[in-house]
Amino acid sequence: MDYCTRPRLAVRMALNDRQLDRAFRALTDSTRRWMLEVLLERDASVLQLAEPLPLRLPTLLQHLKVLEKYGLIRTHKLGRERICSIEPEALYAAERWLRTVMWARYGRRLGSVPEDYPQLRASVRPRQG
Repeated sequence: MDYCTRPRLAVRMALNDRQLDRAFRALTDSTRRWMLEVLLERDASVLQLAEPLPLRLPTLLQHLKVLEKYGLIRTHKLGRERICSIEPEALYAAERWLRTVMWARYGRRLGSVPEDYPQLRASVRPRQG
């Protein structure tokens, strides 16, 4: 790798790390993970997300603010409602990291590979012992 390429690679890795950190930080809370699961199926208004939860609206809005700040969702006004939509790029980054780093590099040490990764399962032998 030449001298000019290194700084660009370092910047790209730092951006990826920042994106991963933000995604995993947002996913630490079970309420936010549930909201993402709902939004993976369909866009939803704030009130639709609030309805099944035992949270006050200000608390729910704080969770949505975290998800939006960390790039996992986006919101927009539609009439008098605020609609939430999934923003998949941050989730893709986290999934790619888990797949390429955790399972591809350390699959032998971790043992079994999830069924969702058939090609990876074929390349990783189970842990002995």
